[in-house]
Amino acid sequence: RSLSSPAGSASRFDRRVEELGGEFKRLEARLEAGVEAKIRRVAQVDEQVWSFFQQLKADLESRCTDMERRQQRVSTEVRVFETRFEQVNQRLSGLDRDLANRLAVREDRCSMFEAVRTRLDLLENTCSHTDRICQGMNDVRSRLAAHETQLGTLRTLCDSREDRGDWDRRLEAV
Repeated sequence: RSLSSPAGSASRFDRRVEELGGEFKRLEARLEAGVEAKIRRVAQVDEQVWSFFQQLKADLESRCTDMERRQQRVSTEVRVFETRFEQVNQRLSGLDRDLANRLAVREDRCSMFEAVRTRLDLLENTCSHTDRICQGMNDVRSRLAAHETQLGTLRTLCDSREDRGDWDRRLEAV
């Protein structure tokens, strides 16, 4: 048994090594299968991450492009607004100057109209005074005409008396 034992032990050992080797190969195959599954899984995750990254990158680029377009449009609109604002300010400045000129002209006209009104008042006073003078002159003329009529009558009387006196003197002389 001692002889057979080491040989049997060796064969048992060899069997055991073979069993362990088979088990090791199975474990190695399982491990390789697990690793390959993990590698496939990691590759799938990597592809998904890469796809997500590419999609995210494209989306961000699209958004950035859209934002740049919007920014350019807003910038253009701001320039247009500034230009219009400047034009409106210039127009308002022109209107302010025009209004100031019109107000100055209006004030000048008001001053002229006030001067004309003052002169008209003076003329009205002068006219009413002239009317009173004319009325007085008309009264004087009518009185003068009456006096001339009376004077004519008196002259006629006087002439007739003189004629009578001449007759009287003539008669006395005769």
